[in-house]
Amino acid sequence: MEWFDPRNLSRSAAQWDPKKLNWVNAHALRALDPAELASRVAPRIVRRGGDPASTDLPAVMALLRDRGETLEDLAEGAMLFCGPYTPADEALRAEVLDDAARGLLDDFLRRADALPGWTEAELDGLLKAVLKDHGAKMPKLAIPLRVAVTGHKHTPSIGAVLTLLGRETVLQRLAASLA
Repeated sequence: MEWFDPRNLSRSAAQWDPKKLNWVNAHALRALDPAELASRVAPRIVRRGGDPASTDLPAVMALLRDRGETLEDLAEGAMLFCGPYTPADEALRAEVLDDAARGLLDDFLRRADALPGWTEAELDGLLKAVLKDHGAKMPKLAIPLRVAVTGHKHTPSIGAVLTLLGRETVLQRLAASLA
């Protein structure tokens, strides 16, 4: 009797599909508890020069886990909260922070400083109030706010990002961007 039975072979050649592997991996990451995910991502943040203890890492993972396919992707995304802040370059600032955006940001800063709390719901309400008072659409405030506070044009939900960064950090960065 032979150990090899050719009838068990498929006629088509097996193929390595990294896209499918990343999809399966992303699905598995989304199923993990944010605290478990944070413990797996923390060493990767440290290797990138970040400090995972500087933020609520499980909350960051809950925010980011739908945006990454691998632990490395999540660690890179978490550097927004755990890494050193790098202001936007002059070209991006010139593109996004025009006079209209500065007016919206100045109003947002003034009102944010007076907020009684610093929750995502309060910040989302403030964003909507500023937009309504100025007759503007969300991108006219959200994109300049992202650039001013994170140095990036694209981030997860701006209310969630501002909440996780914290009041002092957001107000300080925003004031510096408007100076």
